[in-house]
Amino acid sequence: MKDLVNQPLYDVITKIRAEIVAGFVGEDLHSEAFLASFPYAFLNEECNERRSQVIAAALRPEFRQEAQKSIDLCYSDSAGGDLEFYLCEAVEDFLNYVLPRTAGIANCDEVFDRYYGH
Repeated sequence: MKDLVNQPLYDVITKIRAEIVAGFVGEDLHSEAFLASFPYAFLNEECNERRSQVIAAALRPEFRQEAQKSIDLCYSDSAGGDLEFYLCEAVEDFLNYVLPRTAGIANCDEVFDRYYGH
């Protein structure tokens, strides 16, 4: 996707998205049961590699200030987590929103990019 502020973060999120969608092989991605199965814990404590990749990409020195500002705005009424926790929480929320809306559709990459761009 062009014109991104943080291309490495986009690359990590699209890689994670592909891994997750591949795990849904055999599922009816348009069924009510599939849609009702959300949300998932895609970046919980057991997903250390995914979490590390998201944190490393989001907090690269050239992007850290923007990431901190975004988390401060989005999670201003939250307590108990650190920057890394809230970054993973935000990415996980995004994936839980976008995956049921894009998995299995013909133009899934285009629609995903549109959501990501917002």
